[in-house]
Amino acid sequence: MVGIGVTLIMFAEIAMFTISSPSYLLIVWWAINGIGQSMLWAPIFYIINNILNPKLRFKAVTLISLTTPIGKIAGYFLSGLSIKLGGWQGVFIMATIVMAILLTMWLSGSFILKKDLINPLKDKKVQAKLEPETKKEASFMKYFISSGVFIFIPVLMIHGLFSNGALEWIPTILQTQYQISKDVSGYLMMVVPAIGSLGVFLCNFVYKKVKGCEVKCALFFFVISLLLTAVLFIMVRSGVFNVYTAIIFVVVFGIVYTSQLAVSHTMIAFMPMRFKAFGFVATMSGMLNAVTYGGTAISTYAMSFLTDNSPLLLTIWLIVLGVAMLFLTLGYKKWKAFVANSTSIID
Repeated sequence: MVGIGVTLIMFAEIAMFTISSPSYLLIVWWAINGIGQSMLWAPIFYIINNILNPKLRFKAVTLISLTTPIGKIAGYFLSGLSIKLGGWQGVFIMATIVMAILLTMWLSGSFILKKDLINPLKDKKVQAKLEPETKKEASFMKYFISSGVFIFIPVLMIHGLFSNGALEWIPTILQTQYQISKDVSGYLMMVVPAIGSLGVFLCNFVYKKVKGCEVKCALFFFVISLLLTAVLFIMVRSGVFNVYTAIIFVVVFGIVYTSQLAVSHTMIAFMPMRFKAFGFVATMSGMLNAVTYGGTAISTYAMSFLTDNSPLLLTIWLIVLGVAMLFLTLGYKKWKAFVANSTSIID
């Protein structure tokens, strides 16, 4: 499934720079890219939950969460370099090369591991020694409702706005408000995921301090996001736009992104692990991840109309952050009751 997903992504990247006219085809190719991307997260979580040694799961989930900021650092660097060398088409040529390398690594790795991992798993004696997969005694929807996760859907959509949607529009804000060139803004944006990589470790620290309470942990980082977004609002209202304030703007947003990466680590990585007893870890993680990207899609389109009006854009950000905190608070008791008899990933 992962191999097919990576292949679809590579096909979409090739199509983006070879068949870009008429322009609506770009939407088609990017939709195919999205389908390919969606085939990666849940299978990896299924492997972590069902195959990996339980003692290694916390470390594995942490490493998986780190791939997001590290990948974005590489992405911004290669994008800035590619734009300078080959224009916008160069970005997708570079992406094709990267995906081809990854596909080769995945397929060769799978072939090498097949003898040691895949074949033994088919052996009934080996299967008997593995940790048994819990049977699904009720429907996914029952646990989705009873756990209170349905209340957190708006929270995850708003999280998608900041973790992906807003991140993609920051270079545009730098170009329009601060008069920073496209390639320089790409390099400058490397600061954001560089700071963001600390969010995973900070989340682990806070998560342990709140004794594995996912909602408390997420709420803590939403409060930080709200306070720092208020700082960004004050900055753009001041009307001071130069290279120094641009750097400060990026650093402050980098900390907002760090907080939202911690939210992702909490709600898309840790929270689904609570459903292990019911056999829905991968399903829940995939669903929550999909909701996040749904929020990204909505916010990316909506923000395109507001990037020239930064004060209004940041006002909306402040409002939706407050809404996310409200829904986290509303769902806290239901989630607390649901996890009362379960263990967190740190237990």
